[in-house]
Amino acid sequence: MKLPLYCGRQPMQYRDAKGHAGLWFDKFCDRWIGDDIDWRMTSDKQEQQPKQEWIKTVTDREVGDESQIEEYAIRLVRLIRAKKGRSEVFITDKESRFVTGLGRSHPVENGFAWHASLGVPFLPGSSVKGMIRSWAIANASRQIDETTLNRVLGEPGRLGEVHFLDAVPL
Repeated sequence: MKLPLYCGRQPMQYRDAKGHAGLWFDKFCDRWIGDDIDWRMTSDKQEQQPKQEWIKTVTDREVGDESQIEEYAIRLVRLIRAKKGRSEVFITDKESRFVTGLGRSHPVENGFAWHASLGVPFLPGSSVKGMIRSWAIANASRQIDETTLNRVLGEPGRLGEVHFLDAVPL
């Protein structure tokens, strides 16, 4: 078995400061340990921790371009207003971190959801909708019946009256 990397290329040690962190994280993992038969991302040696080394190549600098994120947010708000919708900005708790897509597969065991063009973690609109639905079921079940909930948020095979767009960090 060959090394699971691109043949004939010297691996880059760190992503470029302006590089797309999502593509770097998803496509260029190069901290494999092994031989021609068994490749893995774990080590018995304390000083050799390939998963942590790889994560540091992503987290050692900021992700995304602030001006592109701002432009994206402005365009999104303009679209929402043109459609007579409503947008909100939310702030995480100071002790909390923004993590999304942990269920995705990746050699370091936990993947992350990266915005395709911005290169930043994001919450897909479907996840935002799922959070709202869960909250409504848990907290508003006395005021909102299931028929109304399905009309507003939709149900399998049918769109709801309210649509949710992706949430990106500002």
